[in-house]
Amino acid sequence: MPQQFLQNYKYSVERVEEQKPRAFYYESLYPNKANRHRMMNRHVVDKLREHGDSLKQARTVNHWVYFSSAESRDLFKEKVRKDGFRMEDEAVQDGKHSLIISRKDYADLHSISGVTDYLVNAAQAFDGEYDGWESKVINEKENFLGGLKRMFKPRK
Repeated sequence: MPQQFLQNYKYSVERVEEQKPRAFYYESLYPNKANRHRMMNRHVVDKLREHGDSLKQARTVNHWVYFSSAESRDLFKEKVRKDGFRMEDEAVQDGKHSLIISRKDYADLHSISGVTDYLVNAAQAFDGEYDGWESKVINEKENFLGGLKRMFKPRK
């Protein structure tokens, strides 16, 4: 029965034209801000691992945020200070009010994505733009036993 229905059904497409070029791509396929930051998080976490970081230790993580006004920046500072962030530096350049904040956090993908999601949303609430984060590489102290474990670790 379904095949008979489809055999009698006819259609044609002459031309498809978007009212706003690329609107479908940007509205449906292009990642939103939070997802773009998660993609960047994965890249930074992968780089930390490449440099020997096991990501098992909490560390100071610096974050950059930009605002169009000092008032917005100050309101944001009040909010994040309550959540344990420290103010490291701030400046004004080309009409943008920058802020560098830090907090001790874990840098594994799940943990850091939770932090960046929070900061992206908090920055947006105060008309700001979260720009990203950085952390020093933490290599676990090399000792005799640690060296042996790595030497005899099965390769994947």
